[in-house]
Amino acid sequence: MNEQEMQSTIYDKAWREEYPDDSDRIELVRLVAGGLTPGSILDVGCGDGRILEPLNGRLAVYGCDVSAEAVNQARARMQCCRHMLFEEIPYPSGWFEYAFAGETIEHTIDTDFFLYEINRVLKPGGTLLLTYPNIRTLTGVAMLLAGYPPRFAARYRSPHYRDFTQKSIKLALENNGFIAERFLGCQMLTRYLPGWSKTVLVVARKVSGAVYDPAKIVDFNLWK
Repeated sequence: MNEQEMQSTIYDKAWREEYPDDSDRIELVRLVAGGLTPGSILDVGCGDGRILEPLNGRLAVYGCDVSAEAVNQARARMQCCRHMLFEEIPYPSGWFEYAFAGETIEHTIDTDFFLYEINRVLKPGGTLLLTYPNIRTLTGVAMLLAGYPPRFAARYRSPHYRDFTQKSIKLALENNGFIAERFLGCQMLTRYLPGWSKTVLVVARKVSGAVYDPAKIVDFNLWK
């Protein structure tokens, strides 16, 4: 089984399951996306398409996902949904006013290529809504002090390949043609303390095209 088949198998299983503790994040995403002016939005890593389904009509919702099973389910919930290979987005350049990537970036091996691809399919000035699990929480710090990797970390047998905090996600976005304009904690108690929220929504704007350079994907700088 190659890496693509393995990922598809993992996420086929994942999208058969419910995530009841994810309701706060979904509600916030729908609230923010619902305030966007009409246009087309691409849900990158859309799963079964349920998150943006209520907005389909006001926005033209498109999607893509590595799970073939999820793609089949999502097609009934949006304008179009395509199967994607790793971080490659199967849509032409400059198609979309908006993009949404919910709890997806931590599953990608090559973060820069993933963000480069999102940048590519967005129109100039386009908006990216991105949510990610934050390893810098009180629980995460306590786990680290106890000798365990933080919650949501890319630990042994975790489906996460990358760890993010507010500073690191901001750096990744800036390196790929985006500017982070707004951070919101997805949980009500941390809505305006996103640095401590278990999941975070960042609203970013495309300010330039991105250049993908695979020679720069390795960085041992402690503070990045």
